[in-house]
Order: sequence, then C-alpha cells, then structure tokens
Amino acid sequence: MTFRTDRYRTFPAFPGFSFQIERMVAEGDQVAAYLVFDGEHKSGVIDGIAPAGKRLRFSLLMLLTISDGKIIEKRAHFDRMDIHRQLSGEP
Repeated sequence: MTFRTDRYRTFPAFPGFSFQIERMVAEGDQVAAYLVFDGEHKSGVIDGIAPAGKRLRFSLLMLLTISDGKIIEKRAHFDRMDIHRQLSGEP
C-alpha cells in the first residue's frame, strides 16, 4: 500500500517530506498503520508559526477502510501539541 503524498494539502510546507511505515495490520476491510512523518518546514504558516527550516518528526496512527482497492475512509491520530512544540521551539 502506498500513500499518495500529492493529496495532502498541508505538506507543500515540507518539500521532500517522507512517511515511514513502521507497522501495518489489516483485518477484513480495515487497516491500521503506524507511521513516522519526517520533513523540514520551509514554506507556509502552520498553527501561526512561520517557516524557519525546522525539522519535524512525529508519529501518527492512520485507520483506513478499504473498498474495491480504494481508501473510502481515513482517520489520522497524532499529537498536535508535539508538532507545535517542535516547530515553535517552545517547551
């Protein structure tokens, strides 16, 4: 399974970003994937934070529902405060 990065609107702020799939399990039409995002904030304001070239690395859990080989439902769970801390440099 691949994740089509061109569909993510926030990610142009992180040119050359990557998702590393650490673990994936599937049962029936349900898939759970544990991923690690890695990228450098180079453009666009995110959460009120201007780009400063800071590297961002965070884990997320994606829950997917598949039908006829296509993702029909997607949920992503991640720590938004961790992202804010990394980009802002605040503790």
